[in-house]
Amino acid sequence: MMTFVVFHVDLPGSQIDVVPFAKGTRPDYVDMAALAFQSAALFHPGCRRVILTDDATAFPGLPSDVEVVRRPIDATKVMYERMVSELEFIGERGRDSDLLFIDADMLINGPLDSLFARDIDLGLTYRNQPDMPINGGLIAVARHGGAAAEAFFGRVVDVVQTRYSH
Repeated sequence: MMTFVVFHVDLPGSQIDVVPFAKGTRPDYVDMAALAFQSAALFHPGCRRVILTDDATAFPGLPSDVEVVRRPIDATKVMYERMVSELEFIGERGRDSDLLFIDADMLINGPLDSLFARDIDLGLTYRNQPDMPINGGLIAVARHGGAAAEAFFGRVVDVVQTRYSH
């Protein structure tokens, strides 16, 4: 089985997600997440679908089989909180299937089983960019790689907390 996980927190008034040339409208990440999950289910019927979020964000219109996992989130540190949420998910609930952490605006357009047929514990994009070296848009954690992924995420969370939480 495969588990697809999206992190989303509604940040009312945030200008970060304003769509250029669309008269100040914001994309609807709940709708996008629903489409991401629908596309995942097309190629992975019976997959588990999970949203990691805060205590307040509403998800109207999501299918009833999408799990919503809530925890307190500091909205001023959303990317850090995303990593912490993913780390907690791996440790508490994520060791019974292959995991794909995906952005809400991603669509799955084919089977992804071959990704986990490789001998990997954790797959991600690393860039030599000091401000954002890890692209969180797609992170793969193999079913057998939970301990390695948990150690990696734990180290990343520690580094971010030490270097950037002043």
